[in-house]
Amino acid sequence: MTTYVLNAFVVEDQNGLVTAVSNTTFSVVFRDGATPNIFYTVNPVQDPQNPLTGVELGATDGYHAYFGPAASSTSLDLFDEEAVGVVNWNDASGIARSTTIIAISGDGGSGGVPSYLIIIPLAGDPFPAIPNVADWNNFQDIASATNPHITSFGTAQAPFTPNTDFSLAALGSFLVGSTEDDLIARDDDPGDSFFFDTGAGNDTIIGEDAFLDVAMGSGNDRLEAGAGGVRANYSGETGGSGIIVDLGAGTAIDTFGTTDTLVNVTQVLGSIEADQITGSAGFDILDGERGDDTIDARDGDDWIFGSVGNDTLDGGAGNDTVIYDALDSGIILNNTGATQSGTAAFTVNKGANGTDTLLNIENLHGSNLIGSSDQIFVQGAWIYVFDRAGNDHVEVTDNSPGGTVRFYVGSGNDTFIGSTNSGDVLDFFDDTYDAKGAHIQGASVVFNGLGSGTLTDPWGDTDSFSNIEDIHGSALDDTVIADDGDNNLFGNAGDDTLNGLGGDDYLSGNDGDDTLNGGADRDHIVGGAGNDHIDGGSSDRDTVRYDIEEQEGGTGAVTVNLQTGIATDSYGDTDTLQNIEEVRGTSQADHFTGSAAANERFEGRGGDDTILAGDGRDRLTGGEGNDYLDGGAGDRDQARYHDDHNFGGFQGIVADLQTGSVIDTFGDTDTLVGIEEINGSSFDDIIRGDGNANGLWGGLAGNDLIEGRAGNDFLTGGAGDDTLDGGADDDFADYSFDDQDGGTQGIVANLSTGTVTDTFGDTDTLISIEGISGSVFDDMITGDANDNDLRGFDGDDTLIGGLGNDRLRGGDGDDTLDASADTTGFGDFVMPGLGSDTITGSMALFTTGSEGIDISYEDVSGVGGLTITIGNNGTGTTVSGTPGAVNDTFSYAHFFMGSQDSDSFTSTSNAAFEGFVGFAGNDSFNGGGNFDRVAYSNEEDAAGSLSGVNVNLATGQAQDTFGNTDTLQNIESVEGTSRADTFTGNAAQGFAQFRGLAGNDTIIGSAGIDQIDYSADAQRGGGGGISANLLTGQVVDGFGDTDTVSGIDEVRGTGLDDTILLDNSGMQAEGGDGDDAVTGGAGVDTLYGDGGSDQLDGGLGNDVI
Repeated sequence: MTTYVLNAFVVEDQNGLVTAVSNTTFSVVFRDGATPNIFYTVNPVQDPQNPLTGVELGATDGYHAYFGPAASSTSLDLFDEEAVGVVNWNDASGIARSTTIIAISGDGGSGGVPSYLIIIPLAGDPFPAIPNVADWNNFQDIASATNPHITSFGTAQAPFTPNTDFSLAALGSFLVGSTEDDLIARDDDPGDSFFFDTGAGNDTIIGEDAFLDVAMGSGNDRLEAGAGGVRANYSGETGGSGIIVDLGAGTAIDTFGTTDTLVNVTQVLGSIEADQITGSAGFDILDGERGDDTIDARDGDDWIFGSVGNDTLDGGAGNDTVIYDALDSGIILNNTGATQSGTAAFTVNKGANGTDTLLNIENLHGSNLIGSSDQIFVQGAWIYVFDRAGNDHVEVTDNSPGGTVRFYVGSGNDTFIGSTNSGDVLDFFDDTYDAKGAHIQGASVVFNGLGSGTLTDPWGDTDSFSNIEDIHGSALDDTVIADDGDNNLFGNAGDDTLNGLGGDDYLSGNDGDDTLNGGADRDHIVGGAGNDHIDGGSSDRDTVRYDIEEQEGGTGAVTVNLQTGIATDSYGDTDTLQNIEEVRGTSQADHFTGSAAANERFEGRGGDDTILAGDGRDRLTGGEGNDYLDGGAGDRDQARYHDDHNFGGFQGIVADLQTGSVIDTFGDTDTLVGIEEINGSSFDDIIRGDGNANGLWGGLAGNDLIEGRAGNDFLTGGAGDDTLDGGADDDFADYSFDDQDGGTQGIVANLSTGTVTDTFGDTDTLISIEGISGSVFDDMITGDANDNDLRGFDGDDTLIGGLGNDRLRGGDGDDTLDASADTTGFGDFVMPGLGSDTITGSMALFTTGSEGIDISYEDVSGVGGLTITIGNNGTGTTVSGTPGAVNDTFSYAHFFMGSQDSDSFTSTSNAAFEGFVGFAGNDSFNGGGNFDRVAYSNEEDAAGSLSGVNVNLATGQAQDTFGNTDTLQNIESVEGTSRADTFTGNAAQGFAQFRGLAGNDTIIGSAGIDQIDYSADAQRGGGGGISANLLTGQVVDGFGDTDTVSGIDEVRGTGLDDTILLDNSGMQAEGGDGDDAVTGGAGVDTLYGDGGSDQLDGGLGNDVI
């Protein structure tokens, strides 16, 4: 082998950094017997009169040089690009100089190895010393007035003219090595690249830090790679048979039949014959060159180059890539018959270049020839497709379940069709290998349908796409307008504009001053470096992620003020925030300030954080560090330790809302102000409330002690043997969310014994607990002698109320609701919910106390309405219009509330009192016999309730609070609302009672007996007795409102001090409790004083007192 060392400048190093190094050298090694010449031709697309357009080479430079003579088979194109020309320049004194140079740009081999740019003076004046980058930039700047500097470029003259060989020997180079068996060891700087030709003989080449591209010759050669790497290059061998290479075994049989030893070699370039190349267990770069080659890359994330020939390319295990960017034609890939992920074969038609079979390939680089077209159809496999140049069609159908497709967009007018899975990507970031060169503009992407749209790529070409969800932008200024699906949008570098529109989107601006708009639904947004504008959009929970910024290189704490909309990010840049409800901070000492908006969330992560929440129900997480958490003015603000174990927390918390302090899971001390709720950890927590209504959660696991103290508290233990002590007032043990944390079974709870077997199979102890909410499974819940609130939630639950006046809520499922134990008061209140439920009331209460249970379906809607049929002893059925949605049986019930649909209530000739509430919908009521009431007061708090009611018993029609029309039959009593109601009696009806409650009501009696009843005013919030003047028809009710009445026969007062003046028609008055003053008129009156010190004056006529 023969090596020539040339004096040179190194202008650009292996990292792409511009440097200027004077008096360095560049080595070229030729195989023995090769002529040490350089030959170059003019690129015909360039102007040969001006071939060199700059010292730093670009894609438009017009000359291509080869090492070796023009006609020799030993000629090798060693480098990406070369140019020869004349550089005219002025020296430091302003004297004109001229130098003929060769400028060499390259990577020294295929893919992924160091790059460089080297200037070698060939003739003329020597270049001046240029020791640093600034001097080099000044020197090459034609417009510069600084000397020395380049003034112009010219065409090289003889002996360096185009299409002419010139010898390296004439350049003053010197020779090393011999024509025998050579041992060459290179110990060069990291990033240097060299080409060696082993020639004949049994040669040994040992690399060190430099990359070596070694042309293998005849002989049993040994090739050892150093840190810089090495490629075994068999492309010039002419032995007549294909090579057999096994990098795992470290052997290669070359085309001459001799055996080479390859040590730590990971790159192979095959011969022109049919080669067999097997990779190693690590990362390999394998190229069969020409011939019908078989390549098995084995393990590792490998690169395989598809060259000329009918090749079989198997990636093996790992994330493997096939690259066709060196072909001179487009490719057609089709595996639409595949059914199995990964092992399915891809067929690649390379036109005149042959047909390949691909196995176990995850990434594909298409051809890179401008004007060519690739057609790629993929089915049943995971794949990344690198589009490259040309007008390409890339389509992936029936992708593996859960698999995604990534299309790396190249130049050309392309079509991309993703798979039916979600998460397919268009990626614009990499322009390294495209034949059109670097991006000239940012990408512009507009979705015009779900997953489909058009785009202008960074080269100015127009593409179309469908079944695409995610976009990764370029390094320039991109614009992306997404769709209503869930999109992931990455701007990368540049000042990007990303708009997620609908869907739960993830937007990342990366570097640059970006504009990020999440649109509708819940979005996560990362601004990245730069002064970003971030708008969460219209959702109630959009999140800014400064924790991701820190992972991507941000180093500082953040300061976020949602009230002013200004934030200093982890890079020190200023973001503007709008419509943001959640902020996640860094591991530094962050500072957050909330706004007046409801339900904001702050996560400090690490550091001594300060969180000052605003109004609303806010959630505050300090994370590691001594944090200050202020819930602000809102109610139900929560300090959360729920996820601390994911970030290194190792112990249970000790929290006391009364003292406002928490020892957190990291052993740090947090200060709490204005916090009403605590969500504990996955360890053994001790959590104590204060005198307010608290929500206290024990967290994911651990044997927790939770004490509510005073106030109506909600306590949740989670997994573990927990103790829940409600303390004073009405407290609740809640198991309804246990399934989200891993619970798998229904609870068995008994308030009488104070024990619960929870959804995890653990045993909880309950103290001073009045209510229980079950799980989504089949629960058994038994109350005690107190007034309990028992909720089954989902599942087929059994709820047993006990002796108190209980509330039983079945929820979804076929539930058994037992309210039979209560024998006093008004009975239990039952909400069965959906399902086929069995509801049992109290026989003793119904038969001896003239009371029964209340049944309400107010939480039911969308079931086609209910038909409620009541028979003797309050027994009956409830059936929904939608079959199976509700199918209940009940007993000993006397008050019924319907659904939010149009319901029908029908009672037989039942001797008991019955009450009805219709809620929304056009409801019908038939009370049957005895005394029945329709109560509209219960409708007021329901969503959509707008007005008072207008009830006409004569027509049997009523307009309810929702504006619907109800039908009334055999109804003796009507109760109104707190609004202005109108009531009209029925002459054909023997008796009618009207309760106006609050509001300025109008009550018109009839020829029958009509009663105005104010006895419920105090129970509904009225603060005073009535002042009634039946002579004028005016009544000031217990709320201070004025009713207008006429045709009234009876008056019932309140439990307070009433004043009642009757008219002269002969009436009845009942004062009720309180010190009442009742005065009759000229007719025959009947006056009842009832309780209190009353004054009863019958007036004229024969009165009964």
